[in-house]
Amino acid sequence: WCCEASALVEGTNVALLGDALHSVPPDTGQGLNSGIDDVVQFLAAWPANYADRELVKRAFQVYAQQSVPEAEALCRITHIVSAGMPYTFVFQKP
Repeated sequence: WCCEASALVEGTNVALLGDALHSVPPDTGQGLNSGIDDVVQFLAAWPANYADRELVKRAFQVYAQQSVPEAEALCRITHIVSAGMPYTFVFQKP
């Protein structure tokens, strides 16, 4: 799905942020960082007059334009960095 990430659920006013948009294994160390960045981008696009449906619709579009390339890049990086590496949190039995 990395090459076709979508930050919006078509036909709704639902935006995907954080792990809903880009779930990454913990050994890359990017999950929390990218989730916080999503919130910052979404709030920056959010209009002061959120009662105006057109402004809200535009805010979703702006967020999607900014976040999708980032999500796709994170996914590609995750595949490169994590290739052949075990997750950090896999414990061996003593």
